[in-house]
Amino acid sequence: MTSQRIWGLITFKVYAELKAESNRTYAGYLWWVFEPLLFMAVYYFVFGVLFGRNTEDFVPFLLVGVTIWHWIQSSISHSASAISQNRPIISQVVVPKYVFPTVAFINNSLKFLVIVGLLLFFLVFYGFVPTERWFGLVTVLGAASLFVLGSSFLVSAVIPLVPDLKILLDNGLRAMMFMSGIFFDIANLGQQWQDLLRLNPVAVIVEQARLILLRNEGPYFYDLAYVSAVGLVLLILGATLLKLFDHQYAKAPW
Repeated sequence: MTSQRIWGLITFKVYAELKAESNRTYAGYLWWVFEPLLFMAVYYFVFGVLFGRNTEDFVPFLLVGVTIWHWIQSSISHSASAISQNRPIISQVVVPKYVFPTVAFINNSLKFLVIVGLLLFFLVFYGFVPTERWFGLVTVLGAASLFVLGSSFLVSAVIPLVPDLKILLDNGLRAMMFMSGIFFDIANLGQQWQDLLRLNPVAVIVEQARLILLRNEGPYFYDLAYVSAVGLVLLILGATLLKLFDHQYAKAPW
């Protein structure tokens, strides 16, 4: 299959899946906005109201973190089942398996861009003044995309062959959420804990986005280079495994 036909297939599946998703509910595409807003509202109520967090500008602080986390978590989680959900296609047509996590990544990223637009509008409404540094968010999201796509390739490669790993993935993502500084500022911790938590690429991504949007600082390219390097390793490993196990997915236990 030529690269042109592969990208044609990816484009068609992205459109078809988004269209099918919108047709399954009355609200349709509005759920692109409603779902993450509900997600944000729940965590704001728990950590902002019940626990009474005192971080300065906690609402925008929380929303930046939750917005980015929702994209990362959704992309990786959906990619884990991307191949198994396309078993009818796999059993009938020879298709490079990286097509399926790529489609899941693009679908979630398109929804994410809508939410980013709403987030930026909210920040301006809240009182933050846009500056040229806000363009640095593109660099942050570029590095983040490499990490998310690499993670998506890896989980899509191994989970269809060992379905029990899906349980570990779900719990691992939950643990990563609490260790990524979504609800607290890593910079307020001791240096030893800061260094440890910043080994987590998600923590770096969230922190860099907050520095740009809330403090008019950064981006810091050394940190983004680290995220990109981790993402590239995951992408190569995932692509290698997808190719290596290509013929086993049609008879996988799912």
